[in-house]
Amino acid sequence: MAVLGRRTRTGLLLLAVLGAVAWTASNADSPEEITLRTLSGTEFSFEPEQPGEPMVIHFWASWCPSCVEELPQLDRLVRDRCKGRVQVLAVNLVESSEAVSRVVRERGLSLEIVRDPDGALFRLLAGGSMPANYFRTPDGVSRSEGPMSAAAWIELLDKMGCRGPGSSPPASAPGSRRGAPAPRE
Repeated sequence: MAVLGRRTRTGLLLLAVLGAVAWTASNADSPEEITLRTLSGTEFSFEPEQPGEPMVIHFWASWCPSCVEELPQLDRLVRDRCKGRVQVLAVNLVESSEAVSRVVRERGLSLEIVRDPDGALFRLLAGGSMPANYFRTPDGVSRSEGPMSAAAWIELLDKMGCRGPGSSPPASAPGSRRGAPAPRE
């Protein structure tokens, strides 16, 4: 029997996890409320129908290279622009506290990190490819998949009231949505 390489094993594990998440999502009712824990142990509860303040939930995992690359950019933008005006959560999908803590430490992140150990929140709000985002804005709810550029994050955060000191809206052509998250239903 041939020995599988580390990348092959990681790829197979990723496929198994995503397959299990997809199967569970298609075979389970959405819960009314999901309660998870932050990396520091604080409880975070989310109710899908709960109206409220603007919120960004960014789903990521250490095995997703674009997720790990995007986190420091998002962290810096939130720290410099939001100053508590918008709740921004970086939700890790199905990884151990140790793996999550290692990424947070290596990347110097200050974002609020929430663990989604069984993928329940991901299935409810995103359920597609990674990275994935859920946005609750004054205009309603939208979702996006795939990495976002700094310009797209700035545009979105500006709309949510996260303008940094002395900032102005990003320059873009009128009507241009290039780089902005595409809403998904």
